[in-house]
Amino acid sequence: MKIKIWADYSCPFCYIGKTTLQKAMDELGLEDVEIEYKAFLLDPNAPMTNIERTEEALARKYRVSRLEAKQMVDGVVQHAKRVGLHYRYDLVQATNTKAAHRLLKLVDEKHKKALNEALYHAYFIEGKNLSDPKDLSVIAQEFGIEPMDVEALFNTDIQQNELENDVNEARTLRIAGVPFFLFEDGTSIKGAQPISVFKDKLMNK
Repeated sequence: MKIKIWADYSCPFCYIGKTTLQKAMDELGLEDVEIEYKAFLLDPNAPMTNIERTEEALARKYRVSRLEAKQMVDGVVQHAKRVGLHYRYDLVQATNTKAAHRLLKLVDEKHKKALNEALYHAYFIEGKNLSDPKDLSVIAQEFGIEPMDVEALFNTDIQQNELENDVNEARTLRIAGVPFFLFEDGTSIKGAQPISVFKDKLMNK
């Protein structure tokens, strides 16, 4: 079985959805599922450095009060806890994720799953800046990627075509939001659905 997942590292529901899918596969004892990670950019023009707190960014984006924005964040945090994730929005640095997506494409297939998890964890749990070469280098070195190769993500167009291919494929498929899980039979799951939804889909493949 093969599943393509479009997601963005700045998307809290993408980490929740990915984790829920993994839990579903573990509970069903599925070990032969091939996952292909596809990049999706929620904000292609996001700054390279964090310029505002999450509540401020949400209030501005959705034109709501700071209190309403905080309530939105609290809801996401509780949702994450239900799948065992403990988000630290007091640390989260909302920045550009292009380099992180391109970094994932640098590693060989056997390391993609672990690096993908490491990037989400770094962003939502550790508060790392995924558009900072130093922060990315620390993550990358665990997977055999040298600092000079990480620097290349910021100074050259390495893996840029692969990133653009993912984005264009999402556009062709009219994927408007993430996470988006596309199964090899053409069916899909949209959003961070309950584990029962994933298990039902997996059992009927």
